[in-house]
Amino acid sequence: MTDELEESFRHLFSRRLGLYHSASLTSQNAAGVEIVLNKTGIRTDSGTHRTIIGGRAILTEIPWQISGALWIAAVSRLLLILLILRR
Repeated sequence: MTDELEESFRHLFSRRLGLYHSASLTSQNAAGVEIVLNKTGIRTDSGTHRTIIGGRAILTEIPWQISGALWIAAVSRLLLILLILRR
């Protein structure tokens, strides 16, 4: 996802959807991971996200219920296949 596409997405859907993403460091169109959340039931404004591997894996933490946290990981298929093959 390019920065322009992210800005368009946020402009169109920012009231209902939250977006966390990590773009590839080497290619703008070939890789990247995104997490899209519905704001209706989740407080996305106080969530955090960490890039684990640029364009390949991210981890998002969202406040959940009263005192908990919901952790969501997004991993690209290429990285997942490489991790499985390395075992």
